[in-house]
Amino acid sequence: MIGKRLLCCLLVLTLSVFSVGCWDTKEIEQMVYVNAIGIDFKDGQYSIYAQAISFSNLAKKEAGGQQSPDQIWVGRGYGRTIDRATDNLYPSSQTQVSWGHMKAVILSDSALRRGAYHEMLDAFARFGEIRSELYVFATKEPLVDLLTAHPILNLSSLFTQMVNPESNYQQFSIISPVSMREFNAYLREPSRTLVCPYLSVTKKRWSVNKKYFSVMQISGAALLKEGKYKGDLIGDEMRGLHWTQKKVGRAVLYVYEQDHPIATINFEHPKSKIKVHIEGGVPRFSIEIKATGAINELMQPRSQQNLTKQSEQLIADHVRKTYQTALKKGADVLQLEAALYQKEPQLWRTLNKKGSILDEQSLQSIDVKVNLASSGALKLLK
Repeated sequence: MIGKRLLCCLLVLTLSVFSVGCWDTKEIEQMVYVNAIGIDFKDGQYSIYAQAISFSNLAKKEAGGQQSPDQIWVGRGYGRTIDRATDNLYPSSQTQVSWGHMKAVILSDSALRRGAYHEMLDAFARFGEIRSELYVFATKEPLVDLLTAHPILNLSSLFTQMVNPESNYQQFSIISPVSMREFNAYLREPSRTLVCPYLSVTKKRWSVNKKYFSVMQISGAALLKEGKYKGDLIGDEMRGLHWTQKKVGRAVLYVYEQDHPIATINFEHPKSKIKVHIEGGVPRFSIEIKATGAINELMQPRSQQNLTKQSEQLIADHVRKTYQTALKKGADVLQLEAALYQKEPQLWRTLNKKGSILDEQSLQSIDVKVNLASSGALKLLK
């Protein structure tokens, strides 16, 4: 009898010990999970826009349940500093806010000009709940419009370009996604220009039952060098980046003659290499680009030799135009200075003290080698 009582007491004690660790846990529905934030600066104070997501809705979608669009909640806090602005969200959040699942940060145009990224990096580094593997974007759009843009097909907000940019980048490589870790490293590296993607909202691309939805898209790039905002590249100004960025998945070349379309060529994983030459203490650079492509469209008859030559010239022209446009803004998007710094660090320091290292003549040559490996089911003219 005593043995049974002792056994019962031990069982109750054991269950009590194991249940102690669960007393302060919260159900998933009882937390506000921040998916992304936008940082704005106006009239002497910061505004933080926090996009909250519902994991319960995501579970229903994966189980084949809810098919209606997610309700996207966006909260706004404001204050003289970024930390005060985030704290300003808590009084109205109704329950505990979790930052551990945050996947993206968007800086408004005014925040970029303010240099808010310096305070952002400091605050995030000191707050252990935020991870470094999140993505950083810039925008010229109102942050509320961007954070409330829906993904297509009623997908969860976890499947937008803002939080999952790598997938879209591999299919159509415009501007390479930038993680918080890369943003921090490149911003502080004296020889490098940080190229940060711009997000915008388009309202006339995707519709369902003739009703158009606001969706996100990459529309350009913000340029930061030596910790300062230098300007941006928009539209055709950034075409040269297709061929010189790292980890490019797919780059598309549209061949025109006198505004008439000739061909569309798809290039997979083009590679580029920078070579540094020192002439009388002056650095000169050449770029080698190798790209293997497949012809997707051919609107006018062309031989393979002719189309190859046209493609090589167009790619070189795009790269040089992008280099010159960024250089006028005080930025080096081809990372020529970084190549010089790696090869001749002392020369870079000497030239940097004197002022600008690069000019339009610094990029002497762009050597492009195109291999048209496929023309699809149709043959080219010989």
